Amino acid sequence: SEDTITDINMLNGVTVFTGSYLKDLKGQAGSFEAAFHTSEGDKTHTFGAVVIASGNTDINISDIKDKPLFNSSFIVPMEKIEAAVSSMYRRKGLQPIGLVLDIKIDETKAEMETALKIGLKLQQTGFLQVHIFCRDVRVSALYMEKFCDEAREAGVNIIKFEGELLLKDDECGVSICCMDSVLQKEISVDCDLIGISTHGINSAASPVLAQITGVSTDAFGQMQDNNIH
Repeated sequence: SEDTITDINMLNGVTVFTGSYLKDLKGQAGSFEAAFHTSEGDKTHTFGAVVIASGNTDINISDIKDKPLFNSSFIVPMEKIEAAVSSMYRRKGLQPIGLVLDIKIDETKAEMETALKIGLKLQQTGFLQVHIFCRDVRVSALYMEKFCDEAREAGVNIIKFEGELLLKDDECGVSICCMDSVLQKEISVDCDLIGISTHGINSAASPVLAQITGVSTDAFGQMQDNNIH
């Protein structure tokens, strides 16, 4: 988006090429040569390291259920939930907020970290009760375990689910229905607002980019074989 590009250009030493794509990549760690097609013609650059980020994060609600639920004002992408909270209707008592991961695809520690950060920040407002839904709590790093403990101590409720997760909307909010893998029973949690991680719906990488860079993809088309470690 234009806003993102503006933010990137504010960082010293960062050059952004818009309307560009990678044509070829050669070399090894410490000495890469990349050929790009840009709006100003073909260019070649050398790098010591290359970071590849590719994946479709466009929300396709048909992958969740038939009803176009994202037309509801109660459900937003997780990265937009803080802005949505600031403009939602305020009422007495704690207002329940849901953050949902892993709807169709098991996500990584990165998305879990994002959910914990957002959840902790929202919980600390004092007028929200945050529920994080995930298939597994991925905190296999020392700082992540500490961060998860801080979120729990602040009151964030982490719910591990298995099987299909259903979203039911009404005039007041959305109900999240799922099988609690700890309690081993069906539960339903009513939320005034829900933030969904789009990476848990579809995050397949560009197959062309994967082929050029030689990075393998997993069964979901993501740019790294799933690895529990």
